[in-house]
Amino acid sequence: MEQEGFPTEQLKETAFTLEKIYQEKTGENLRNFQNNAVLLFSQFNGSQDDLKHLHKQLLDCHQRHFDQPITNLFDELDNTIKTEEFTLKDFEQLINSNLSTYEQRFSSKFKTQTDIELEQALLTIDQLQNNNKQLEAQLQSSKKQQTEQSAVIDKIQYLLTNNESNDKI
Repeated sequence: MEQEGFPTEQLKETAFTLEKIYQEKTGENLRNFQNNAVLLFSQFNGSQDDLKHLHKQLLDCHQRHFDQPITNLFDELDNTIKTEEFTLKDFEQLINSNLSTYEQRFSSKFKTQTDIELEQALLTIDQLQNNNKQLEAQLQSSKKQQTEQSAVIDKIQYLLTNNESNDKI
């Protein structure tokens, strides 16, 4: 067929027809899954985007068939971070990138537990300062009242003492 110059489309159709006939006669596939995978990757000559697309298709296929992702993203990230190749600079970049994404997605700054506790402590301090100011104002008012009452008592005592002196005369 090749020597007679058959067009490639006709050769392809003939190969598929022969494969189908073989499968019908023997009940077996000419190629199994493992052979197909090896053939696919050994003959791959596409772009990086093509391989990424293939990778996504494999992930989606696994999710459909087993109702779970092929890998746990958090476990993979944790394992990657624990490797010697993952540097402090990589870790800082990962954190900064994720903080930025968090802020964009949720329209707020990310707060650690320490940040939350600090905010609560500052609110408590403000409340205590306000309470202290109120107590100081009450104390000053009480002192003023006490001073005024003492002055009244002193005046009453003075008047009583003077009145007694006048009565004796």
